[in-house]
Amino acid sequence: MDANPNRVVLVEPNPVLARGLRLAAQRFPDISVYELAVSDDPTRRSLHVFNHAAVTSLRPATGLSDLYPGLSLKHVRPVAVLPPADLIGELSLDFDNNWLVLDAPGEEYSIVTSLADSHHIERFSYCWVHCGRRPLYEGSRHIEETIALLESRGFSVVAIDSSRDYDIPCCMLARQAPLGRAGRGAALPSAGDGAAVRAGAFSGESLVDRDSAASGANMEDSPLDGAFAAREARLSRYALETDAAKRFHASIGPEECGGDLALARRLAQMRADDLRDLQRRYGKIVEERNQLEALLEEMLRLVGVAGAGSAR
Repeated sequence: MDANPNRVVLVEPNPVLARGLRLAAQRFPDISVYELAVSDDPTRRSLHVFNHAAVTSLRPATGLSDLYPGLSLKHVRPVAVLPPADLIGELSLDFDNNWLVLDAPGEEYSIVTSLADSHHIERFSYCWVHCGRRPLYEGSRHIEETIALLESRGFSVVAIDSSRDYDIPCCMLARQAPLGRAGRGAALPSAGDGAAVRAGAFSGESLVDRDSAASGANMEDSPLDGAFAAREARLSRYALETDAAKRFHASIGPEECGGDLALARRLAQMRADDLRDLQRRYGKIVEERNQLEALLEEMLRLVGVAGAGSAR
């Protein structure tokens, strides 16, 4: 919001994260959140949720696995999808200094192609694209191809930021002040009014709950006894997982990554995702246990009342 835009549109396909965005945006009346993914491919109707939220995509991962050791697919969930041209058409943008921010893993080239073919790309003065230096998903393109497509539509590269991740940089392009390929080191322009559209299948839940139901052997005494035993087992497993995750991630540094700082950063991001998920699961388990304890207390109270009535 430092750019002081007149309007901001955020696109988020994951319902949990979309709700979070809506809550965060409540104090900003000019921000709207669309709960959907963006793709021009009618076959892309499922969100591939990985154990690192930032790389979740409509497409299966290919080269991405080489960048993220330990990356795993948690689940695939159906998602509402809107073609890029339809989304921009619904927004009724004028031609006055609109901004496009694409952080849509695997869909970057497809989205730009759709906007170019429909001439909606002409409504944007600036474009930020987060994209891999090589294809990372099934059928995706690398950043140079996406840049070339935008340049063919009148954009010029202003800067490429690789400070956060060399392998997945953020490229800024401008239509208003063509600088050519030699101008990649130029400073960013000052902020202006307009719409910033964060389009595509970006993010998802960090991890899904993988816990299974308790064994039937724990259910011999009573349903409540079995339920308590199951929750206690999950709490113990949580403690072991937390300890193991902390010890594993604490041992990872640039020296263990062959001096690759980008890899070290990615592993640190995955560590943060893992620990956040463990904390979320722990909170859920504690809440379930509290509910069971309250239920047990109420049952004991009712049994006591019934026993007192029989004694009379």
